[in-house]
Amino acid sequence: MRLSGLMKLKCLEILQNNLGSSNETGGGQAQNKMLDIGYFADGIWSHNAFKIIANDPNMQICFICVRRGSDDKILAKFAADYGIELF
Repeated sequence: MRLSGLMKLKCLEILQNNLGSSNETGGGQAQNKMLDIGYFADGIWSHNAFKIIANDPNMQICFICVRRGSDDKILAKFAADYGIELF
């Protein structure tokens, strides 16, 4: 799959947010931090998984990317309802 420039930037931003700052000595305390997700999905399985992720207070879907040519109206509605960017 080839990602557009905007998608690459979004993925990089999410990766950086999820990695945070590292502790070179190892150890340290675990951070209570939200996991930002770029959701590459479509179809019935993705609708069920979306509901699980959306209800998890430790996860946040930052964007949804469906397959080219996909006409997944349910994910489009989820994106609109939750204010998530859809690609």
